[in-house]
Amino acid sequence: MDQSAPKDLDSDDVMILDAFQEIYVWLGVNSNISERQKALDIVQKYLNTDPTGRSQEDTMLLVVKQGFEAQSFCAHFAGWDVNFWLNRLNYEELRDQIKMNVTQKTQIVETVQEAQKIFTKTYSLEKLRAPREFLPYGVDPINKESHLSDEDFKQAFGITRIEYQKLIRWKQLELKKKVGLF
Repeated sequence: MDQSAPKDLDSDDVMILDAFQEIYVWLGVNSNISERQKALDIVQKYLNTDPTGRSQEDTMLLVVKQGFEAQSFCAHFAGWDVNFWLNRLNYEELRDQIKMNVTQKTQIVETVQEAQKIFTKTYSLEKLRAPREFLPYGVDPINKESHLSDEDFKQAFGITRIEYQKLIRWKQLELKKKVGLF
């Protein structure tokens, strides 16, 4: 039996598997927030432009995280080794992965729509001022300001989000530094 099926999946990337009735977005543990967010958008566009006429009503869009693959996902790979990812991690990496998934309350499988909510969630200014490694999951560290509510944004920056977006990039960066979101 071939035990190498997961080797086709790269921990640094996000992969999409079209299994017709389900389309899976597999998130590699080392993929970045931007890749994850874009993949969720891409998979919805992919389905919406599918020439077979599938839709979100008859096709499940599911997110699967590396090391927590559901049996329904693994069944699409011959000889899936359930311990493949665990056997490749050293002690520190395994500890960090378990810690990360416990703090994020990882589900084995979630829908793309549920996963997208994580990337649009808003937080307080204080939470967003935290160093990169302590930011809530789903926060884009380069665009922390996009995770503020409109009210908090106006209070922090002294202008509306629309006014901010009209500014040239260097002025935006100066404001982010002043507010503590750079």
